[in-house]
Amino acid sequence: MTENPFYPAEKWSGTIKSEWFPGNFAVVRHTDIKYSISGEIHGLDVIAYDRTAKTYTWYGMDDQGGGGDLGKASIAGDVLTAVWEDFQAKGKTYKSRATLKGLGSDRLTFVLEYSEDGTAWKAFFHSTDTRVKSK
Repeated sequence: MTENPFYPAEKWSGTIKSEWFPGNFAVVRHTDIKYSISGEIHGLDVIAYDRTAKTYTWYGMDDQGGGGDLGKASIAGDVLTAVWEDFQAKGKTYKSRATLKGLGSDRLTFVLEYSEDGTAWKAFFHSTDTRVKSK
């Protein structure tokens, strides 16, 4: 993670356990992350499909008090893109965009970007996620 308005530059590693919620309209993600500066953060995300609105909503919470309805998402091919509207930092409001490429494969790439105006985006977080088959 590079320096950005929300967090310092730091390295991280962790485990994300994802599973289908019964009915296959939502994915539940349990996250256990160790940051080089910020310490450990444990979280729970749910990415759920709303069949009436024909869109996805990304909900999240962590053990640091963060969370809620994070944003709306769409899927095109093997790419999920989500936009968060209301990140606050240093007296400014930012938009944030997450892109998860490789849906359905054993290797995902995740990029998180921020923008003040919703048109010029700056990447600050990159990860590569590799599926580990459960035993």
